[in-house]
Amino acid sequence: MATTIPPTLWHLALAATLCAPLACEPATRPDESGTLDETSAAELAAEPAPEPAPEPVVAEATESATAPAPAPTPRVATLEYDGGRFDAEFGGRGQLPTDFPDDVPIYPDSEPQSSFSAPGRGQIVHLRTGSDASDVFDSYREGLAELGWEEESATSRLGNHEITTRKGNRVTHVTIRTDGTATMILLAVGEERS
Repeated sequence: MATTIPPTLWHLALAATLCAPLACEPATRPDESGTLDETSAAELAAEPAPEPAPEPVVAEATESATAPAPAPTPRVATLEYDGGRFDAEFGGRGQLPTDFPDDVPIYPDSEPQSSFSAPGRGQIVHLRTGSDASDVFDSYREGLAELGWEEESATSRLGNHEITTRKGNRVTHVTIRTDGTATMILLAVGEERS
């Protein structure tokens, strides 16, 4: 029996894609209540992300060294969707959601490009790797099974690979595609709602 991913999870994937640039810059145009509405979120997503600040250099008595950059902090915003309000965490390059589940593997040698998380709604991570898409596909099929996920579907067609797995009431969907220069991985994890 095939499982369909809840529509809300797909809407969140779209929101994460459109709002990834928001992870780098605080909202500059919230509505009167201090939240982002659909219009201002779309406007902000269309703006280019600001240039990152250079890493500070720390000089020591015997040598000079570059201090490690502090771990980037995901941005939290209150969103309105489907008649309700909720807090969502948006992460940029190098950031996974703080609540990303331990039982969903992150492909080795991949780098997060953006992420999204909302309690009770799910997590989404965009990853990029130089590995072959077929190798990534095989790795996720094996890795998810090893972590107790039951595969419901796995397809590979014309360079596009998709995997859907289930563990209890949680569903993970993995989409793998090559963009010409790298392999892009979209991980969507959420709970089915009745």
